[in-house]
Amino acid sequence: MLWRVWGFGVGNTAIEHALEIANGFVGLPVFRAARGVGSYMTLDVGAWTSVELSGGHEGHRGERSIWIRGAVWRLDVGSEISVDVLSSTDAAIDAAFAGLEGDIVRSISLNELGSLSIDGDDWSLRAFPVLSEDDNWVLFDLSNYYAFSGPNGVIGSNRPVENDSPPS
Repeated sequence: MLWRVWGFGVGNTAIEHALEIANGFVGLPVFRAARGVGSYMTLDVGAWTSVELSGGHEGHRGERSIWIRGAVWRLDVGSEISVDVLSSTDAAIDAAFAGLEGDIVRSISLNELGSLSIDGDDWSLRAFPVLSEDDNWVLFDLSNYYAFSGPNGVIGSNRPVENDSPPS
């Protein structure tokens, strides 16, 4: 099963909350992509925003951010560039990331196994969960809510869920 996010209202289940958060990314421009240690990468989307960090420090990020950390990912930009976390050089990844700047997020898909797909006009980013104690990916907005694919690919959000129980 694939849940596609295009811009519709949702109700009160954990998956619907995750879709609602993901939906907020659609139509916003990418302004920064960065790689961290290991499989970690971030994608900042929307306007550059000041945020309060722990300890009262001020930081900056996009009005929405995507963190991929405990997942294997692949990025295709145009027909010429394909990079992935396992086999691509840092220089190739940096070149691919530069191709995202200013482009618009057109859709986000969440798979029942915890995979994440993000598409722009001429690019696509895919993240596939791995067995890890870390979250595979996290979608942040400026509220206190976020969506995630946790260990073993379980999708959820930190938003309170009324009258909802885990699947049996």
